[in-house]
Amino acid sequence: MEIQLTSDQVLAMAPDASAAAAGKKHGNVRLWKNLGMSASALWGECQGSALYQVKVELASLTSQCSCPSRKLPCKHSLGLLMLAATDKAAVPVIEPPEWVTSWLAKRQASAAHKQERMEKRAAGDEPSADQLKTAEKRMATVKKGLGGVPHIPSSFPGRGPSASRLPTCQRKRAPCPYPPCRLATPARKAPRPLAGG
Repeated sequence: MEIQLTSDQVLAMAPDASAAAAGKKHGNVRLWKNLGMSASALWGECQGSALYQVKVELASLTSQCSCPSRKLPCKHSLGLLMLAATDKAAVPVIEPPEWVTSWLAKRQASAAHKQERMEKRAAGDEPSADQLKTAEKRMATVKKGLGGVPHIPSSFPGRGPSASRLPTCQRKRAPCPYPPCRLATPARKAPRPLAGG
């Protein structure tokens, strides 16, 4: 079993240039132990500031690492792929350890669940009894909440006889609990000072 990737293809997977450079450095066999490969995965433990468990699903080249990096793939995952692409003898074909098989099993279960949901949506199945019950509860909550909204009195701006004095911009808007804007009442001019005063 060999990985059909070149080092350039591995580096192209890097999220940025610094991750690519760090991944290239981590493609050194001296940094790795417990390396292995199966028909479905590639794995190893990289010694950095701690011992990080790195695993790659070969079908999708999805990787997971126990390091705290937020970059995907991280430098350890890139390093493992780089090592497998450049030094094929360093990664033996063996049975995967438990931490790899459990990760693969979770991924397969998640993919199967996702596929099942997509098929149900495509088939347009009727909603289940639980879904109908949840929808009824939600509607009852909405109706109860709307019942508690007080009615807007006609004395509010934009309601009742005073609405005709409001500018067009306020008449078209929803009623507002605040006093009308300055446009609603024309500004008064300041009185002129008396001559000779």
